[in-house]
Amino acid sequence: MCDQCNEILVLIDNRTSRHVSGNPQQLSRAEVETFIHYSVTWNNKRCLCIYKDFKNFDKLTNLVQVLLNMGMDLIQNLPFILPDKLKAKAAEEAAKGERTTSQSSVEGTSRRSSESASDDSRAAEEESKEDGLLGKDNYWSDWSIEELKRMLDFQTQLFLSNFAVYVAHKVMTAHSMEELSSAETTALHNYCEINDVDAPLMLLRNICFFIDSNGIGALSHCFEKANNKNLPLTFAHTLITIITHLRMWVNTPTIMSCILPLRSPIIRYMCTLSEADMRAAAAHNTMEHMWQAIKEPMDSQMTFDQEVMTLVYKCFTSTTLTIRLGSIVQISSLINTYNENISNEAVTNIESFGEEMAKWLLDNKIVEQIFGPNLHIEIIKQSQSILNFLGAEGKINNQHLDCIWAAAQLKHCGKQVYEVLLPLVKSIEPEQNRHLRNLIDKLDPACYNTSVLSLSSNLTYSQWQTFQTEESQRRKLIPSVGVAGPRRKYKLRGNNSSTFSKVKQAHFWVDFFGLKELKSVANFFSLTMYYFLR
Repeated sequence: MCDQCNEILVLIDNRTSRHVSGNPQQLSRAEVETFIHYSVTWNNKRCLCIYKDFKNFDKLTNLVQVLLNMGMDLIQNLPFILPDKLKAKAAEEAAKGERTTSQSSVEGTSRRSSESASDDSRAAEEESKEDGLLGKDNYWSDWSIEELKRMLDFQTQLFLSNFAVYVAHKVMTAHSMEELSSAETTALHNYCEINDVDAPLMLLRNICFFIDSNGIGALSHCFEKANNKNLPLTFAHTLITIITHLRMWVNTPTIMSCILPLRSPIIRYMCTLSEADMRAAAAHNTMEHMWQAIKEPMDSQMTFDQEVMTLVYKCFTSTTLTIRLGSIVQISSLINTYNENISNEAVTNIESFGEEMAKWLLDNKIVEQIFGPNLHIEIIKQSQSILNFLGAEGKINNQHLDCIWAAAQLKHCGKQVYEVLLPLVKSIEPEQNRHLRNLIDKLDPACYNTSVLSLSSNLTYSQWQTFQTEESQRRKLIPSVGVAGPRRKYKLRGNNSSTFSKVKQAHFWVDFFGLKELKSVANFFSLTMYYFLR
């Protein structure tokens, strides 16, 4: 037997003997470090010495569950354990930085740091008493921040299929789901998706153990008590990774009942992050992991979650481009889901979601911020779905068009602005159509380019379509008499009011030339005028 397997065999034998003697103490720091090192390096050699005795699988299963229990206790107490350790580490680093000064100054600084640390420790103990947690974190008091982080990272590995014990168990036993008893199959099916043939049996058992042991409650309690001061982003990222790994193996009812309730405390924690934390979150893709962890598995209903949108707006106003892009993608995803289900009768609250989303976009001035002083080309490229949604809801106003038009006149992003403005023309109201045409009329002809001409052509075509729709509706109410053929004579009748005179003249030319031919004529004259004025 190799040395590494021998160390693990001694560890599990000691654990078993303590359990038999009625003194099942928690694993020591050295024992935890030994098992973590074994699990991390096992894939390099894949030694199966220890697994030749099948009784060791039961011992290792018990050991893994002990580590899961320790992990749940650590997760629940993280907001109370870390503050003192973080302050002590900061004081130690400050003391190291001041060693170049006089010895008396160093002694005074260390004395003040120790007094401050003792005061903070007493405050933390009082807070722990209020939450009924005093005494539980005594086990972790001697652990350093790096050791706590390693222990937490190890918890993420326990929910992956390539964990050493799971792979060895699958190789040595080759059990399948079909060989399980009906009682165990039912127990696993309560939480897990057992149709996945590649899922290790021991992994599914440990997931059920984690949920039954209130592991989800520990995660919820941790995020409810956490903020950016008592839970660093690196630890929060690891906790979110645990949730993401759990989500891969559990079924939809478990996601709805266990994972989604974590959404509110996680979002409230993320909203406490500073700008520096947000930049760190962008570097570690924490936001993407978070959205994947808390998203709903089905679209049976669409509800406007104000907490989610609060975090989205915080990300949108960040100075980090990656974070801003992530928020735009999140808004676009919600709008696309709304567009896909708008005619689906099975989805409830769909209309109210659209109204609340439009109101949120207007109240927070999202359009003005996209095309305002802090505009960026990549943000503009991702804004098409937002503009189309507001246009379809009839919420685009003249102020929005003024802001977009001003951005279109900038040399470094004008092309991209015109690219998102052209499709918007189809969904804006006639009043905004006229306003945009007035803006084009005020533009110096020397500034005309192909984008301006295309926009003018699209505006004209959209206006003609509006006239044609109105005419078809009017003709349903007033029968018209005309000559057969594509270019029939237009006969004015009935109403001689000046209000409709311009509209009727437009109908005359549309009917006389035909819509397609008239558009070609307009384009021809527009291009001729452009090149003539250059």
